[in-house]
Amino acid sequence: MKQPNFAQQTILNNLEDFLIQKEGIILNRNPDALHRMRVSGRRLRISLWSFKLFFPDQEYNKMQNEIRKICKPLNRARDLDTQIAILLKLKAQEYIIRHFKEQRVKLQPRISQDLAKIDKLHLRERINERLKNSKVLFNNPALIKTGKEKINKRLKELLWRTDYAYCPKDLTKLHSLRIAAKHLRYTLELFQPIYAKRLNSFISNSRSIQKTLGDMRNYLILSESPVLNNHSLKIRLISLGNKSYAKFKKIWENQPTWRNFIGLNTAGKRNCT
Repeated sequence: MKQPNFAQQTILNNLEDFLIQKEGIILNRNPDALHRMRVSGRRLRISLWSFKLFFPDQEYNKMQNEIRKICKPLNRARDLDTQIAILLKLKAQEYIIRHFKEQRVKLQPRISQDLAKIDKLHLRERINERLKNSKVLFNNPALIKTGKEKINKRLKELLWRTDYAYCPKDLTKLHSLRIAAKHLRYTLELFQPIYAKRLNSFISNSRSIQKTLGDMRNYLILSESPVLNNHSLKIRLISLGNKSYAKFKKIWENQPTWRNFIGLNTAGKRNCT
């Protein structure tokens, strides 16, 4: 099965998913729009990275930096949205929830101003023009080869951090591991149409690692907030964080299929030095 337009269409689809979220975030009527833009921004950057042959190095680097810069202000807003959701679920005191909501409201003007500048970057026009004039052709064998190279690179980046999995007190190392799992997941999902069901278990594993470590980080960082002077709430958040880590560790230690995928040994030193 030949798919010469798969690479181009993947980039364009991710680009449209990214740009279409702008108005929803500016209006601030639905937190999901902000989350979708962050996710689609990651997918767009992954697709550009996977098929960077379409772009000269200087232009590629410029686009990556532009997309990263657009998404950066959204990160703090997403953290606050997540923290508010956690506090509501745990039925925290109203004054605590109100504090986080006020912090979120303060971020909105800056976010709206930054997103209003996207049109001036002309991302759609620049990417369309480059893809239209490119002579690079990805037939099915080329796609499979590219997919294998990119997935292997992301998987090696994850497994290189194996030791970090056994450092429950080091949120920085665990966050690095989570980012690697996230990059792997999005790369796997990008090439899933080419490999079909063969990637399902890998996608499920990387998604689970990303989620459990993300939950752990959200709970523990929130527990350290100076606003939380409620001892029982702090203890509950720490307990939830520890449970998330235990769940992650169980998932991490049951991933033999990844070893077989690229022939790497995932055994680590299991220390935090």
